[in-house]
Amino acid sequence: MLEVVVGLLAALLILTGVLVMAGPNLRRGLQFRRHLPRPGPLRAKKPSEPGTELHPTMAKALKAADRAATLLADNRQERQAAALRQAAQRALVREADGIYALQAVLRRIRSVQLSDSDDQRLFAGLVRQAIAHLNDRAEQLELLPRR
Repeated sequence: MLEVVVGLLAALLILTGVLVMAGPNLRRGLQFRRHLPRPGPLRAKKPSEPGTELHPTMAKALKAADRAATLLADNRQERQAAALRQAAQRALVREADGIYALQAVLRRIRSVQLSDSDDQRLFAGLVRQAIAHLNDRAEQLELLPRR
């Protein structure tokens, strides 16, 4: 009888030692399993919006460029709007390349004339605003100007 008790006590001590050594990892593993998402209906992935992972200055530049592209598209300037949006997408992938692309497109479309004078003033202001934010961000990243 004494041998059984000593055997159970030894097994209990060994089990306790194993649990103490594995304690932190075991606890994390159990918490991880508890917080796993439950399978449910598939949801469409939302496109990431500027500003979630971007520097605030870059987000402001992209917002101004997007508004300018929308204004261009509303005034039947789809090619320029598409070029501006493509450069903005490039900035989401590689910020430095996107800055250079946006600067080039904005320089090129700066001279676009819209039929409505209010739209023209708004467009010119958006282009100036986007260029200013891009120049600020390029300076923050210490990018050399390209011509």
